[in-house]
Amino acid sequence: MTDCAQGNTGKPDTGVATLWFSCNYGAILTTYALYRVLEEMGRRPVLLDYAALLRCPDFAKGDNISRRFMQRHGIACTKPLNDDGDYDALNDSLDAFIIGSDQVWRWRYTACCGLAYFLDFVRGDKRKVAYASSFGIETEERPEESVERARCCLQAFDAVSVREKSGVDILREHYGIEGEWVLDPVFLCRMEDYDTLSECAERRESPYVLSYVLEPDDAIRHHIAAISAGRGARAVNMVDAQKDFEEMQRRFGTGQIARDVSPEQWVRNIRDCDFFITDSFHGVCYALMFNRPFLCVAPPTRGRARFDSLLGLVGLQRCMLSPDYTEEEWNAAVAPIDWAQVNNTLQREREKARAWLENALNAPRPAWRVALGTLVYEKLYGGWGEKDRQPQLEREIQARLRDYSLCKLPRLLRLKRLWHRAWMYATIGRARARHAARLQALRSLASHLERRNSRIFR
Repeated sequence: MTDCAQGNTGKPDTGVATLWFSCNYGAILTTYALYRVLEEMGRRPVLLDYAALLRCPDFAKGDNISRRFMQRHGIACTKPLNDDGDYDALNDSLDAFIIGSDQVWRWRYTACCGLAYFLDFVRGDKRKVAYASSFGIETEERPEESVERARCCLQAFDAVSVREKSGVDILREHYGIEGEWVLDPVFLCRMEDYDTLSECAERRESPYVLSYVLEPDDAIRHHIAAISAGRGARAVNMVDAQKDFEEMQRRFGTGQIARDVSPEQWVRNIRDCDFFITDSFHGVCYALMFNRPFLCVAPPTRGRARFDSLLGLVGLQRCMLSPDYTEEEWNAAVAPIDWAQVNNTLQREREKARAWLENALNAPRPAWRVALGTLVYEKLYGGWGEKDRQPQLEREIQARLRDYSLCKLPRLLRLKRLWHRAWMYATIGRARARHAARLQALRSLASHLERRNSRIFR
């Protein structure tokens, strides 16, 4: 199944699917954080290597920045997943699967992966969790025919959470799921782990104004120059590992350009800077964690919902500038921050998110969840394998799914309801209350499936 790096002790039991191989600092570090948190919770995670599905040669290179980082820190990874045999082997060896954070559900970025980020290949007897997954933008851009199939997959998840408040609405309106809004995994990782990363990197001479901007323009160059001059500090600009360095050097045109920055150096540069300017979501996350004064520039094309959710949560919407900002908005954006209030909010949400993840990974799995997961696997993937990503088979797959969802599953639920009703009348006290609660839950599920089927199979 896997050619795992040394990192976990013992055989891996939890597969983690993110965009970790994409040579982007945020994608690397949110995966690192989730991996460490899972280890703290007693899991033995392993990263799923979907790079071949995304069809980008740089992602699959064995010596790219992402893979070198994972190797340095003992992060276990599977071998590249290429065919049905690889996915069958994952089912045979792992107990649970978790879709991690980042924009894994944004159609624009992961369309070529089919439903891999909805775990279509996972059998019904395996636990399936989505933690802080992201649609990236305020609306669902996935075509309706793909939404229908992704909806079936998500119905079989044990627990679903999203990184943006708007994601909760998308789940409810398009997928019939009540999801939870939680913090990105980078907030759940212990600060000691970030200290360890930082100690692997060089300390820059202070003071300096740092920027990490994926799309530099005239306005951003003005911000960097103005804040550097105002603070009497030199400017240091970091560029994303996916970007062409020479091109980015021309586009910045001001300050020192930091070259070949490792993820460890990226973290330390933010931790030690005097002021931080960014259009990156994870850049904002680390500024908040390290209590660094920052200015966020709203990205024009990469989805604003992520920033609105996070900055709204901590009450710092004023720190995000739109292209047509006023002088009053500028003054508000660079005003001092009440870090005590920010830290209290983040700590409260951190505890809530950890509790949610613990429960999602350890709560008992009801029988109907296994049955529904088996349905999805057999009808969407098991019978077709990789062929299920071919649009011309959509009608037949839907017909097979309809047969189970409209006939067999309702019968199973009806029998379970009769069983719990009988025991409810035959028992007293806590036992009766327990059977009554399960009966009510099954009624709610049956009602939910009826509504879902009217949408999916109209």
